[in-house]
Amino acid sequence: MVNQWIDPVTASGNLLIRPNRSLSWPATRRWLTALSAFTLVLGAAFAWRGLWPILAVACLQVLALWGLVYGVLLRQQRREWISLTSSEVVVRIGRYRPEQEVRFPRAWTRVVLRPGVAAGHPRELYLCCGGRRVQLARDLREDERESLWRCLHALLPVAVGSAGLGCRP
Repeated sequence: MVNQWIDPVTASGNLLIRPNRSLSWPATRRWLTALSAFTLVLGAAFAWRGLWPILAVACLQVLALWGLVYGVLLRQQRREWISLTSSEVVVRIGRYRPEQEVRFPRAWTRVVLRPGVAAGHPRELYLCCGGRRVQLARDLREDERESLWRCLHALLPVAVGSAGLGCRP
């Protein structure tokens, strides 16, 4: 999902890029609790009939499921914040606070939309300048990435062709 706050007169402002989330943490926790309860009750029923290893496997499955879903939810907290001023482009990437910050001079910054590395892979969106680059919108759907590219394309110069990853102006 891309939220934009752009001043049309100065062409400066901010863009916030974050993945789509279909469930909140409380809703996810309820869903996982129900699924875990079902799995553990089924495992307990088998254990009561003498097949106790199934209960151990059910417990491991529940722990693995909670761990994996927690990891996915952590990844969904990743944000990309693009600030455009008259002189520079600042990209901040992180979860709750910026963990990575990249600054480019706006006049030399290029936006590049590359085809995927193989057939069926999503395209890759980059901001680059002087041999440095940062990939944007990894967690967006293809249509959202295209929309972001069009927005950045209108605000920044575009490198010619996909060979522009070197991005020397």
